[in-house]
Amino acid sequence: MGELFNYRLTALWGRCLPRRLGLAMGHRVADWCYAHDVAGRQGVMANLRRVFAFQGRVLDDPALEREARQTFRFFSQYLFDFFAYSKPLTPTQLKREITIKNREYLDQAMAAGKGVLLLTAHLGNWELGGAAVTGLGYPLWVIALPEPKPEVDRFFLERRRRRGMQVIPAGSAVRDVLRILGRREMVALLADRDYTPRQDRVVFFGEPARLPRGAVWLASHTGAAILPTFVVYDAQNRLELHLHKPLIPETFESPAAIQQAIVKILEEEIGKAPHQWYMFRDLWRDDSYGGPSAR
Repeated sequence: MGELFNYRLTALWGRCLPRRLGLAMGHRVADWCYAHDVAGRQGVMANLRRVFAFQGRVLDDPALEREARQTFRFFSQYLFDFFAYSKPLTPTQLKREITIKNREYLDQAMAAGKGVLLLTAHLGNWELGGAAVTGLGYPLWVIALPEPKPEVDRFFLERRRRRGMQVIPAGSAVRDVLRILGRREMVALLADRDYTPRQDRVVFFGEPARLPRGAVWLASHTGAAILPTFVVYDAQNRLELHLHKPLIPETFESPAAIQQAIVKILEEEIGKAPHQWYMFRDLWRDDSYGGPSAR
């Protein structure tokens, strides 16, 4: 029960502490985790090294270690804010807490009339992205990989439902997603880590990597719009919701072209905030699948 206790303690912090104090305490815990989680630290550094190399930046080990420490700190912020906002965001909270960029793209995607695949990544605070969408009045289903421990899985499931989101367990999601898209509703899924046994790869930040292809398959078979959506922290630790122009399947010549468009957007968003990308395994070398999530 140690893992569940830690999450419950973090949830208590999120409810009771002022945000500035809670984030400061989270950073201290994150520094301890950074120092002791050798595998996680090495995974983050390997991923950052590739992202920076793609941008033409070569960092020595001390500089790379400082960047990786920031990733652990931002992950602690993600957890604190995940628990602090335990209900759907009200219009007042949305206006105060989150800057929404290109809101019109959300309406455009829904207006296409074939359902929407809201595509995001383990970046910034993707969970609050879902809370923002439900706060804007849109019903939202999310595909989530079940946690290995049932009690931890129930803990996170309950909190997502409190925010107005319905959860579809990954692994048996296709039939449910097809039905939801048939009702012209919205489904959120992550696009930066493949949990299937497939070994086909796509060039990502200049090197072949395994990325999910589920969104492309679903869009190609249903006509649903793909709406790339990301929530990141700005320099003042405020949240920004970035909406990209919807990807309409019929406007692309092939599924591969859709995948390339997704890759380009992922590279853009991760490249702007690489230390907010919570990938604690070397994405380009890790061939495991079906394991626990980035959290």
